[in-house]
Order: sequence, then structure tokens, then C-alpha cells
Amino acid sequence: MLNGHSSRQPGNDYFHGDSAVSEFSLHLDSTEPAAAAAAVLVFRPGQQLTGRVRLRLLRPLKVRNLDLVVRGCGHVGWGLGGGHFVQDDEVYINDIAELVATGPGEVVTLQAGEHEFPFSSRLPHHLPSTFTGSCGSVAYSAKAVMQADGDTDGPWSAVEAFSVESLLELEDHSELMQPCIVDARMAVGGSRCVKASLSLPRRVYAPSEYIKIDATVNNRSRKAISRLCVGLMMECLYQAGGQQQHRETLLVTDRTDEYRIGHLEARRWHNVRLRIPRPVPPSGLPHCRLASVSYSLLFRAEVEGCAKDLNLRVPLVVGASRGNAEPEEPQPAADAVHRLVRRSSSNFQPIGKHGEAATELRVPAVRPRC
Repeated sequence: MLNGHSSRQPGNDYFHGDSAVSEFSLHLDSTEPAAAAAAVLVFRPGQQLTGRVRLRLLRPLKVRNLDLVVRGCGHVGWGLGGGHFVQDDEVYINDIAELVATGPGEVVTLQAGEHEFPFSSRLPHHLPSTFTGSCGSVAYSAKAVMQADGDTDGPWSAVEAFSVESLLELEDHSELMQPCIVDARMAVGGSRCVKASLSLPRRVYAPSEYIKIDATVNNRSRKAISRLCVGLMMECLYQAGGQQQHRETLLVTDRTDEYRIGHLEARRWHNVRLRIPRPVPPSGLPHCRLASVSYSLLFRAEVEGCAKDLNLRVPLVVGASRGNAEPEEPQPAADAVHRLVRRSSSNFQPIGKHGEAATELRVPAVRPRC
């Protein structure tokens, strides 16, 4: 339920054009001091949403109504071909409050100066997280609308979007906290192959957490491996009108190793970190019937001259409560991230032909052209 009231402060009484309104704005209060400067504020289901509407008048104004609407809704839609389109919508919250209350046909005269209308609204406990995808979205906003007599520039409106972040409780999924190892091999030219092994300490993470990755790639083929990379993938399933649509999105991939792995050589990753972005919707997107999301970590070895790459994929659960998450680690400095993709990085280790760690990196000599 929304609550609001008004207060007035004296201001300068002067005219500017034909409109009596020189400012009409809406401001939400941040619940996290560090996020006060963020472009879009983030709230949790069940939290109190507070803010104020500011109105500056150059002369008295007869206001018919000043309302605030807090709205959250989901929408999905996509084309079916042949000019056909399928879509669906649902509403999660639609609270309305009268910041200036009037009866039928009545007006309230606000004097020149600055006016402020604080408001508060308790968000429902069962809200889906904010989500934006290629075929749909879940979005939240607060909007103020004012209608007045004798003001030709009206009606006035001000909108501020905000995000909702819900977290998963994972007490019943202890198996997700166990280490995970995935192995794969790909035949390259008959009996020769490329092998890879990927190891994670667990498969459940909270937004802003780091995934710590260990991996080993062995090249037993005659073709070179030109690049290793890892990325966080998000798969979306949209539903509308009895139809379904699958889409996959690469969320983040800032860990790339361009060391060339030749015949009978190997490469090892140790404690390479990939950060979960924030905000992202939790796995499954609870309380939304129009869309669901799932996550996976994709590790890829790109083989020169091959039509396909060697891929290892590990399903992840994203959106754990902070109680399940490990303490956040500091973000590496820019130069440290840059070093991470160089051949001299301590996180990326070349392995010799017999499996031992190489003492020197094989960097081809640069020769002048004849």
C-alpha cells in the first residue's frame, strides 16, 4: 500500500513562459549507500520503497490530482512468420496513491514555491526479479502524474525505473556446494584427439561472486589450439499463447588465453576467476510464468582448421542468498586483468611434451621478410 503527504516551502514568485511549473520530478531513496549513485536503484521483494515527488511553481496552481503509481509487469512476444505475432503480459504490482487528494470536480490550490510529496510503498514478497531478454522483460517503475487547471503544458509526469533482485534459498541443495569436474575429448584427424578437463569448487553462486576455474587442455592432434576462453551463458525460455521460444545469451567472457598449444603440448589454468554480473535474475526466474532462465559455464578450446571447437559446459545455479555465498574478493586491478591473458601469466601455465611444467615459453622468433 502506498502512503503520501505534502509539505510546502516558500520560493520565488516569478513567471517563465506560460507554464506555472518549473520543476516536476520523482526521486527514489536508495537502501544501500554505495548504490546511491547507480543509474537504477535495486530493491529486494518485501522492502520498503520510499521517495518523494518535487514540484516547483512559479505562480499559484489549481491541481486536480497528483497521483503516484508503482507498477511492475512482464511482457514477452516474438514473430511466428507470415506476419503473425504471439505475445503475453502479466502484472505483479500496480499500487496507486493520491498525493494530492481531491473530490469530484474539486481542485487544490498550491501556492508558488517548492513543494515536496514523500511516499512509501511496501513491495510484495513474491516478485520476480528484473529481467531483460531478446523476447521479453520484467520491469518496474514509479510514476507521478499531475493534472491542473489553466496550465497548457500539462498533464505533467515523471518516471523513475528501479530493479528488483530476488535471491534463492539453497539449504536443500547441499550437493551444489560440492566440487565438480567435467572431462571431454574431441577426435581430430582419425585416432588423434584434443582432451580437456574443467574443475569448479561448487556450482552455486550469488551475483557479484567470482567463479574460480581450474582447467587442463592436452593436444594430441596434429592441429594447433589457437585459443582458450570461458564465458557465463544464460538460456531463456519464453512462453506465450501455447508457444515456446528458446534463446541463449553470452553474459560475460573476459577470460581469454591466446597461447598457441602445439602437437603433444598442454596448457593449464589455475584459479582463473570469472565474475557473476549484478544484477541478474536468479535461476528459474521464480514468480514469473512468462519466462524462465538457466545458467551454465562454457569452456572452449578453438582448434585451427576444424569446423567445430571442443566445448565443456557446466550447469550453474545463480542467485544464491548471501548466507550461501562466499565473501566477495576484490576486483583485480586493470593491469592484473591484462596480465591474465598474456603468455607469462602465472594463472595460465604451459606444460611440456612429457607433462611437466615448462620452464620456458615457446614464443616464435620474429624474422624480417626477405
